[in-house]
Amino acid sequence: ANYCAPRMNLVMISNLSIAEQLRTAHKYFDDIPRGKCGARTNFATKESGGVAAHPPFDAQHLGQFVRMGTNSTPALWIMFPLAPTVAKYKEGPVQYLQYALGYAGPSSLRSQLKQRGLISGLGIQVDETSAATMLFLMFGLTPAGAEEGGVQDIASNTFSYLNLLREEQAGEVPAVYDSLQRMSKVSFDYTDAPDSV
Repeated sequence: ANYCAPRMNLVMISNLSIAEQLRTAHKYFDDIPRGKCGARTNFATKESGGVAAHPPFDAQHLGQFVRMGTNSTPALWIMFPLAPTVAKYKEGPVQYLQYALGYAGPSSLRSQLKQRGLISGLGIQVDETSAATMLFLMFGLTPAGAEEGGVQDIASNTFSYLNLLREEQAGEVPAVYDSLQRMSKVSFDYTDAPDSV
């Protein structure tokens, strides 16, 4: 119900003139039937405090551990389903998590696990929708990290690090947000103009 023609927009980026772009758009999109849209699915309601009324993951589906064999480089993915963060874009919770978990300096999660010879790298992916925010931590594992004890150590250290972030929230978060704001401003100020194509 959310994906129907009346709710969609066409964006064109081209070095064609506006008139040529309009002719091209009409040529390829005028025949699409408009149809009617059903009611939008609202996963997060005011009554539920902005949280999905029916969370995509309930208690019986959390805390699962699945091990699969591979002939490739071993990896450990940890997924954290979170309440939707899209509406809180001004506060930047996703940017904070990416910064705090992606930090590679002294005492960081990444440096601790690398020093112990458990990981070769740490990647972070965040998927935001109106239903939930999914945070993925993707660890490239060393041979020691791929062993059962190594995987348990990585998971344990990750949760300990997250608890530390929670405990230091009041003292550290304002300074981190200030730093992120300054970095965003520099990135914005020095962004190259996009290509016309």
